[in-house]
Amino acid sequence: MSDLEYLEEERKKIWGKLTEIEKKLNNRTPEIEKEAKQHSKKASEYRNRIEETRNKSQTYLNEIQKLHDCSGEYLEKIKDCSEKYEVTISSYKEKMASAEENLLKLDALESRVTEKIETLDVLA
Repeated sequence: MSDLEYLEEERKKIWGKLTEIEKKLNNRTPEIEKEAKQHSKKASEYRNRIEETRNKSQTYLNEIQKLHDCSGEYLEKIKDCSEKYEVTISSYKEKMASAEENLLKLDALESRVTEKIETLDVLA
């Protein structure tokens, strides 16, 4: 067998295999198209779901931002109230100290008045 005959046989084998593969590809094309359409439909569904989820997420983010802003306002109000409370407590403590001091003075005055009454009783 000559080299030329051998190459011709190999060419025929290769051509046969190529024809066989081509037939298989042609037979599978409708199936592949059907699968591609299904995958495209699924991709579209997922895209829509993703868009819907993104919109919901944006809405939630906006609501969270509003709540965050409100909480900042409330925090400022709480700080103001806390400062006023501290001022009131400080004022109360000062007045309490003054009242205790006045009470001590009144006790001392009461003692002196009692002594003077007793002295007057003895003299009378």
